[in-house]
Amino acid sequence: MVTRRVLVLGAGNQGQVIAKALSSQSSVERVVVMDMNEKKLGLLAGVPKTFGFQADIRGETLRLLLRDCDLVSGALPSELGFHAMKEAVDAGVDMIDTSFMREDPLVLDALARKNGVSVVPDCGVAPGLSHILVGHYLSMLRTAEGIHIMVGGLPQSPKPPLGYVVTWSVRDLIEEYTRPARIVRGKSIISVDPLSESNLVDVPGLGKLESFYSDGLRTLLRTVSDVESMDERTLRYPGHVDKIRVLRDCGMFNKEPLFIEGCRICPRDVTAEILSRALSGENKKDLTILVVSVSGTENGRRVTLKGRLLDHYDERTQFSSMARSTAFTNAAVCNLLLTGQLKEKGIIPPETIGMNARYFRKIVDYLEVQGICIEEEKEYVD
Repeated sequence: MVTRRVLVLGAGNQGQVIAKALSSQSSVERVVVMDMNEKKLGLLAGVPKTFGFQADIRGETLRLLLRDCDLVSGALPSELGFHAMKEAVDAGVDMIDTSFMREDPLVLDALARKNGVSVVPDCGVAPGLSHILVGHYLSMLRTAEGIHIMVGGLPQSPKPPLGYVVTWSVRDLIEEYTRPARIVRGKSIISVDPLSESNLVDVPGLGKLESFYSDGLRTLLRTVSDVESMDERTLRYPGHVDKIRVLRDCGMFNKEPLFIEGCRICPRDVTAEILSRALSGENKKDLTILVVSVSGTENGRRVTLKGRLLDHYDERTQFSSMARSTAFTNAAVCNLLLTGQLKEKGIIPPETIGMNARYFRKIVDYLEVQGICIEEEKEYVD
């Protein structure tokens, strides 16, 4: 078997789990994890075949490391994601990415094809596993009418002030509350204020949760057409949205700097630091809920296909549920490349991977080994 060298960008919660998951694969010879934070890299000490490299992702070091790897797994904050992806494509290195970047990764498709590389963007839990499920269900239907995704990373025991626990980048969390959400309504793509149309939904096993639109459809807006409605909603405990709306409307998420007593201060930077401290700590036990629903016709009958994941903090490994569901999805798709099964070139939206029955089965089987199980059901509408 040919062994591969992997570069993991980012040693945060997701990057840590990705590195550990890939280092255990027989197809992997070496895992190098690049991050500026020495403390985070230190947490990987003792992980087999894994080496930390402290450096700024925006420097020349990334290009040097890309020359000596076969695959990149991106677990970076959104503002760094596109830069890293462009560097990987320029270097002719395959990449599986999780970052919630503002940029459209599909603009790199022609260059990726020219350089003979495979890049899967948005490959976490949502977007990521959500899109893989959507693709799988679309492949089973003759026509599709509606696609609806609900996702939430929540503390198992919510506590004041926000009933939330930090399990990923706080800056990207703020993006979720401020970035206009693109949805499909009446077969047209529109943008809505993410906090403008919140409502309560009943989630089996969790009860009433608050939902609001988030900009998670991403590549689905390009790859899926002629559906009546399509949206992603983020889930939180009731009351959360009103509190976040107050922070946002007071300007706490603004990027424009303020000058206070001669000091230049960015409100969003200050808020991110405060929230990171306030929402971290001992309350680490989280859960992840993902519900994907695709309705359409099958053999002349109207039907709704549903997939549901409910995962919890892992007491044995001390991995957060959000890190598990995000990182293991990324690692599952990495394995498709590492073992030579994924052969398509260019920018490959995760939903197109879900449309391939063999790829889908490999991913689901890998997740089940990790204790992440997807419940599926089919509901006919007569």
